Amino acid sequence: MRKVMKLYKLIILFSLIISILSVDSVFASEFLGFFNKRKCDHLPKVEEPAPDWFTNKAFKKPGFYFGRGVASNRKSMEEYKNASWQDALNKLASKIKVVVKSKIQDEMESTTKGDKNIIESNIEIITETSVLEKLVGVETLGTWIDVKKCDYWTLVSVSQKSVQTVKEESIMEVKFNKMLDSYKKGTESKEVLDFSEKIEHLSDALFRLDDIDFKYLPGKETYNYYQQKFEKSIMKVKFNRMHDLYDKGTENKEVRNLNNKIELLSNALSLLDELDFKILQEERKSDFYQQKFNAEIARFKNKLDQNRSRILISHLLQSDKLSQGEVDKIIGHMMSLSNNIIRLSKGCDIVEHCRNISREKGFGRLALVKMNKDIKQSSMGAYKGTLSVEVTFYNVQPENDTIIKGPVFTFGQVMGWTEENLNWDEAIGKIIKSNKFTFLRD
Repeated sequence: MRKVMKLYKLIILFSLIISILSVDSVFASEFLGFFNKRKCDHLPKVEEPAPDWFTNKAFKKPGFYFGRGVASNRKSMEEYKNASWQDALNKLASKIKVVVKSKIQDEMESTTKGDKNIIESNIEIITETSVLEKLVGVETLGTWIDVKKCDYWTLVSVSQKSVQTVKEESIMEVKFNKMLDSYKKGTESKEVLDFSEKIEHLSDALFRLDDIDFKYLPGKETYNYYQQKFEKSIMKVKFNRMHDLYDKGTENKEVRNLNNKIELLSNALSLLDELDFKILQEERKSDFYQQKFNAEIARFKNKLDQNRSRILISHLLQSDKLSQGEVDKIIGHMMSLSNNIIRLSKGCDIVEHCRNISREKGFGRLALVKMNKDIKQSSMGAYKGTLSVEVTFYNVQPENDTIIKGPVFTFGQVMGWTEENLNWDEAIGKIIKSNKFTFLRD
């Protein structure tokens, strides 16, 4: 109980002291001085009159920026001086950061494209981290010790000319970073895959290069260094784009249309004229690629010319009743009628699919074969097998897409006492002897 009473008395006493301190600042100062007897030990005991720069809030000197700092309660005079000077420098830098940031924003508004938030963040980072590093010619104009409060004051200044240099350097740093950002998007970004978009970013970097004065970027490489770097990257992207078109035209299995292949190769050849092989010294010369592309274009054109006079023959995948050997015999007979018949070995599933394949491969005509087996049992128990074949002959030239002949139908029948005894080769022989498909001859 006694302990509680003592604690209660202490709380009342402390509250009373706080009340007195809030009413009488002089008494408060003396009271706090009692608890900090050693606070001013390292400062002079005699106070000098406050200087004009301290008392005059409108103090200024044309052509200069000022920063006023203070240090309190330090362990030595050296610590007072250093802390006060650093505080003054920080105050000066804070003022200059506002000026520099505003100047950069004004400058970048007319020249910056892209994400505004990224640019703002870039400006913020640069003004926060670089003003103190770039600031030169900072001078200490005066110091003053407030003996009553034990404060050590310092006034520092820097010329507006020096700040102008900081502005220019900071502006150039933002522009330089934006330039590099465009370059990285064109070379490193996994989100930018399109060749045209890559070239757009790299061209933007090259464009921004002309707006940079490297005298304000002493730690960077030269204008010529970045110009060569960007131009080579642009050439490399164009070179890769050219090769991509070539690969699509020659190796891509999804591109089956011969005309499309020729178009891709022609586009690759036209890109060749945009390449400067003096920049791409590690690659082969222009003549090598020109001969290579022209050879492929000529090969596909020749194939296209040949196929225009040829017939593509294909069976329609309608039934699994015929064996592969039986299909081969029927198609083989038809192919023997003309040297101009080329077989689509895998067949095709629907008529329009077959016609599209013919056009893609540049064939002028298509012979589409439908085959079917049918087995019936008579009342006497015998089995009759019918193998039917139907051929429709198309002109598949885009300018003349018509049916030339057909459908032409024929069949061959065979008898047997079991399904296994049906001789389908005999049925195929009857179909061949029917001479129904002589229209496929040259």
